[in-house]
Amino acid sequence: TQKGCVSVQARYLPEEKLLEIDVSDTGKGISEEGAKRIFEPFQQENEGDTRSFQGIGLGLSVCKSIAELHEGTLRVKSKLGHGSTFTISLPCEGDLGEGVLVAKEHGNCSQSDGTDHVQDMEHAKLDITEWRRTASHSSDDPPTMPRMATETIFEGRPLILSVDDDEVNQEVIKSSLSDFCEVIVAMSGPEALQCLRKLAEDGGRTPDLVLLDIQMPGMTGFEVCETIRTTFAYKASKLPVTMVSAKAP
Repeated sequence: TQKGCVSVQARYLPEEKLLEIDVSDTGKGISEEGAKRIFEPFQQENEGDTRSFQGIGLGLSVCKSIAELHEGTLRVKSKLGHGSTFTISLPCEGDLGEGVLVAKEHGNCSQSDGTDHVQDMEHAKLDITEWRRTASHSSDDPPTMPRMATETIFEGRPLILSVDDDEVNQEVIKSSLSDFCEVIVAMSGPEALQCLRKLAEDGGRTPDLVLLDIQMPGMTGFEVCETIRTTFAYKASKLPVTMVSAKAP
């Protein structure tokens, strides 16, 4: 959710011998149709090729499987425009011990504008930002070109431009190809186009292949491919593009 908050609550139901944990947000909510399929692998509420979030639709499926392995359940209660609450129920017998407050309370999430939560998360966000800058770079910064793009030291090794907004996917691609390829990483469509533009201006190598995710925020893979073919006039024989997607055709 871009504004508002996310809250976590837990309770013990002694008669049912269940421990329940609620994760609630003040986001846009999930449609009734979407709620029927979001627990299936590779399914999301927004099935379009453009979206404002990362992910491939596996998180809830994995969580549901883990809950069921513990003989528990995972369910959702949601209403469009009013946020969602995901509840995990786990069998739990015996005394849970004395409760300990691990985070200060902020009151009802639905009545808060999320300001306090945002302030409390600043340090965590800074840590994540620094990791992101180390792993690749900030999406606001121009892509840092590796040496092989403009120097001859890596001649003979294929040069791959990987375009994907998911950092985990990028790490998998780099670890799989780095033994025999040089990999340039771009986290969005505009960043990939800027990378190609910089290569052309600097007289560097043209990538041997572009691995292009279809579903990305703002600019889809199809739009990026079309721009590559029209703006840069790269024919398929000059710059092959392989579309990558978790969605079945």
